[in-house]
Order: sequence, then C-alpha cells, then structure tokens
Amino acid sequence: MAFDAAKDFKPGEKCEASGIYLVTHDRNHVPPHEVTIVLGEPFPPCRGCGQQPRFRAAKLALHISNDPNLKHLSGRHDSFGQHPATE
Repeated sequence: MAFDAAKDFKPGEKCEASGIYLVTHDRNHVPPHEVTIVLGEPFPPCRGCGQQPRFRAAKLALHISNDPNLKHLSGRHDSFGQHPATE
C-alpha cells in the first residue's frame, strides 16, 4: 500500500513513514512548524492544545539505521524508517 502524503495524522496514531512533518495546532496557540518523526512512533499530543495538532508529511526520509549504503558503527540496524518507497 502506498503512503498517502496528503493524509493528516492525529496524536496517538502511529507514523507510517519516517520524515519531516508539518505540525498545525489550533489557531490561537502556535504557528505551524516542522518536526522529525520515525516510522512506528506515535504522533504526540501538544502540551498546550492537547489533541488538536495535525501532522502532515512535508518530506519523507530514510532513517539512517536502514540506509544500505552506510556502515552502522553501533551495530544497530532495526526496522524503523524503511525507505519511503517501500514503506
């Protein structure tokens, strides 16, 4: 199943693709801003407006631990952040 980049995620939902997401809060709280979220992590609530934020993918990115071209010095290689084309 292909990732829907136009989908808005709510706090508590799991991230379907690693990358940079635009966070939009309620209108009177804070301006939209970008955050990095890793595949499988839940989108968090806001400390100020609770369950109001919505998260939309701005740029998908491969998590470094899954880049087949890089040597992983820690020996850690997990399933987080597979290449966006395969997520």
